[in-house]
Amino acid sequence: AGNILEVLATAYYAAKAGITSLGDAAKLAGILVRGFGIEADAIRPTLDGLFVAAKNGGATFAELAAGLGDLAPVAKATNTPVEQVAAAIQVMTRAGLEAPAAISQLQQILTRLAAPETVAQLRGLGIEAGGLVSTLAQISERGLSLGEIVDLGISSKRAAAGVAALTTDASALSIALGKIGDSSGALDKASE
Repeated sequence: AGNILEVLATAYYAAKAGITSLGDAAKLAGILVRGFGIEADAIRPTLDGLFVAAKNGGATFAELAAGLGDLAPVAKATNTPVEQVAAAIQVMTRAGLEAPAAISQLQQILTRLAAPETVAQLRGLGIEAGGLVSTLAQISERGLSLGEIVDLGISSKRAAAGVAALTTDASALSIALGKIGDSSGALDKASE
């Protein structure tokens, strides 16, 4: 019961900071705990990171609460930390995708990057599939065309916009991830 109260207190704090409703904050915190496996005492720093991503053009807490529920188990199964998920969504939304599309396309990208046939094709190109950011950076460094990326099976033609955003400028993903990593206390500052 203590963990639940700690999660709810953190959700209340995010709502009190004026960045989201209590309902959305509680739903998002629940997704982080259940879907990503984040411990109750790590919810606040995780919300700091999500807040920084939102502030820098990523999905809002309400959009994340509405869409991360389906993505979270895929991210957890592929060992993709929530910080990388937030950074990827931020890069895709800054490139013009709506948050729901970015979340859906990222789910597809993660699923396909974990597929054995995709891993084998990447290895054939000298790319080691070792996490979302690392793999996308290697793809970007190879200068593969969008058609070649789609042919690798990383994305469908319908969802090509997301992978294009993530591989066109791989440094944007690293920069976003760095800002999320440096987000300690962001909710405190927002509530002042």
